[in-house]
Amino acid sequence: MDDLATGIYTIHWHGTKLWLLWPSTQENHRKMEDIRLDMPTLEASLSLIETLGGLELMYLTREEYIEFSFYLLPNTIHCCLSFTESCHSGSYVWSPKFVSQAKTIVDWELEWINSAMDAVAYADPNMKKAIVVDFLTSMCKWESVANKKGIDPSMKKIIKDMVRRGRNGIQRQASIHGIM
Repeated sequence: MDDLATGIYTIHWHGTKLWLLWPSTQENHRKMEDIRLDMPTLEASLSLIETLGGLELMYLTREEYIEFSFYLLPNTIHCCLSFTESCHSGSYVWSPKFVSQAKTIVDWELEWINSAMDAVAYADPNMKKAIVVDFLTSMCKWESVANKKGIDPSMKKIIKDMVRRGRNGIQRQASIHGIM
């Protein structure tokens, strides 16, 4: 997963890669909780590959898919394996089209942050702080979407409500980590 509640436009520039893609479901997010606060081991990564639900594969070759672009929905769980010298790039996307998915992801993330962060005493405090900072940064990005011209007023309200709920929900963790 990349930034919270964001989609990604990706361009495969060259090389041969296998992309492993899993949908952003609450069940899949729960399976990833153990690795979120610590660097995953190879064993943990392999276990996730076997247990996450809804695996889709995308095989891109250097001959067929030069400058091939695709979009990953918000919080798509993914990894790519490069078999040759390869290159891809991506740009994050915050779009009103994906607000319903973003709202669900924000709710899941708040539930996890507020239930797991305190309970996991062994986790690196800097990693915990980074998770809170990333969450707040995502709320700022979504707020900027709501403030853009041309956004439907009812959509603005939905986005601003999500941002307000997110900021209110993260306050305790933010104050623990000296962010707010």
